[in-house]
Amino acid sequence: MRKILPVLLPLIAAVVVIWHLSTREAGRPDRPEGEETAEKGRELDDGGGFILPPLDPFGTPPETRTPATKFAPLYDLERCIQSGNHESARWHRQKLCERLDEVMADDTLRENLLTLIRTKGLQSTDPDEREVLLAILTRMDDPEATAMVNQAFYGAQSPEERMTMLEAMARPHHDPQQAASLAANIALTHADAEARERAFDIILSHTNDDGLIFETAVEVLEGTTRKRQREMSLRANSATAPQLAAARRWLKERLRRPREEELSFLVEQIDAWGDDRDAAQLEALAEDFPARADELRSQANRLRRWIKQREAQAKGEEFRPDRRQR
Repeated sequence: MRKILPVLLPLIAAVVVIWHLSTREAGRPDRPEGEETAEKGRELDDGGGFILPPLDPFGTPPETRTPATKFAPLYDLERCIQSGNHESARWHRQKLCERLDEVMADDTLRENLLTLIRTKGLQSTDPDEREVLLAILTRMDDPEATAMVNQAFYGAQSPEERMTMLEAMARPHHDPQQAASLAANIALTHADAEARERAFDIILSHTNDDGLIFETAVEVLEGTTRKRQREMSLRANSATAPQLAAARRWLKERLRRPREEELSFLVEQIDAWGDDRDAAQLEALAEDFPARADELRSQANRLRRWIKQREAQAKGEEFRPDRRQR
């Protein structure tokens, strides 16, 4: 008996465990068929995104134009919008935008996305739907998307949405010329100081067009008496001068009859575009503005050193600065 016990005890323990597991499983309710379907749905993936199970596993799933097997990120975005799950929709919007080139290269996907933005964004009165979908237009390089950006700007339901659409419009692939005109108008007429500054900053940050930035800055400068706006405009013109001949001409002309408070902005990047005549003009201004005479003469000397250095580099020669002008 003592020899049999070591063998029987493990067998008895195994039988007890199996019996316990079988009774626990028997007491568990059957899994609804919908849950199994949802579990399988989560396993479908085309290389990005994932497929959300329906909010109600026994209900009819939302209709989508894009099959899950064709492009999961757009399918997921459509389902979230249809079911009102805006938090998840924002996440899937990001995943879709990361692969937007694939959408734009496929006529069916492109049309499905534009239709979704038009019907559930542009034509919607739900602020969450509009916020989720209209933002995608910023990234889309497409004539129909550009038209929708313009329509959304004029039909914006909030100041924030209007600024978002102005930012989209300012992108090089949309309508930056129109955006610059609208931004200048907002900068000069809007009652809110933050809106005025943001509108101008949108053109500076998103157009990627020095000529357009310069034209907008001049328009704002000539139309405003606000100190902050004048400073922003002068700084913008100074920043474009090294690349833009029109800005250099404007600055040279402005230096002939400057206001004292403008001097720092006008000469901010003069080392990159000034010549000997500009250096002489700085010395002349030292006589007109005695309080800044030393600063202006020092700027003139520094400019001349930069001119000589550029000339030496153009000739392939070594530049030796004049110690008396240091």
